[in-house]
Amino acid sequence: MAKTTSTADNKKKSVKKEQKEESSAKPVIISGKYIVSLIESLTTDAQEKVLLEDNVKGIIREAETLSSYIHEMPHAKRKKLLLAYSKILGEIKNSIDNVV
Repeated sequence: MAKTTSTADNKKKSVKKEQKEESSAKPVIISGKYIVSLIESLTTDAQEKVLLEDNVKGIIREAETLSSYIHEMPHAKRKKLLLAYSKILGEIKNSIDNVV
């Protein structure tokens, strides 16, 4: 009986973990849509809009691709990769902050 409960608990934990991982990708999409909308309101130059929107959409696509790829990785491997990814994003943020 204890083994059945343990299996059920593991399944519940797995479902909660998947839901958490899925919800973590949503802010990227929302933020990306906001930026695209902002680009639309800031510039009337069609070429500039296309260039900026393509870059933003590319960043979103890459984040989504990475999220779906690492979802299948073992936890330890995923953690290492995400820590490195977080560091890269932090460096990009610092670079942007220096320009602003």
